[in-house]
Amino acid sequence: GGYGIVADIGTGEQPCVLLRADFDALPIHERTENIDFKSRHDGKMHACGHDSHTTMLLGAASLLKSMEDSINGTVRLMFQPAEEGGAGAKRMREEGVLTMEPKPKYAFAQHVWPTIPSGTIASRPGPILAAAERFEILISGVGGHAAMPHLTVDPIVTASSIVMNLQTLVSRNLSPLESGVCSITKFEAGDAYNVIPHSALLRGTIRALSTETLLSLQKR
Repeated sequence: GGYGIVADIGTGEQPCVLLRADFDALPIHERTENIDFKSRHDGKMHACGHDSHTTMLLGAASLLKSMEDSINGTVRLMFQPAEEGGAGAKRMREEGVLTMEPKPKYAFAQHVWPTIPSGTIASRPGPILAAAERFEILISGVGGHAAMPHLTVDPIVTASSIVMNLQTLVSRNLSPLESGVCSITKFEAGDAYNVIPHSALLRGTIRALSTETLLSLQKR
């Protein structure tokens, strides 16, 4: 019922291995020049490399299909939308990608990484990419003229204090042995240089390598 795509290659029997790639873009205007694969849609960019993930899985599909007769089992291809906060994997799981026969015994995915040299594959035991949650904070104050701040309740000052104090959410609440991130990615307030606005809006994300840590950050 969504945009996800699932395809099986092989016998349709066990053992079954799942290969997964995400294909969503980000709401960013692409400013790169002189490349053939630059986005053709203004305000949408594959800034996280998911186009390359899809390309790699399509390449694997072509190779596996060419040797399908020699595959002893099934390879399930999972093209997943809405990786960045859209719960695309959750919906595909709910619609049966992991429970339809033959059920996958193993699942593999990979992510391009700009700080690792080209041609290098890196991994480690345990979790390697974080779970994410987004949040929004609306601060309501009392607006007024910038020349008379004493007659206002300035939401920008309050929001700025919140941004600074949120930096202690990880450094003073999580164990140094745990990993977590809290980032404010949008600060929106006011329209004029001489008017203190009546509200300010903060948006951001928290991320963690375990469900327990993510829930702890959410609660705080």
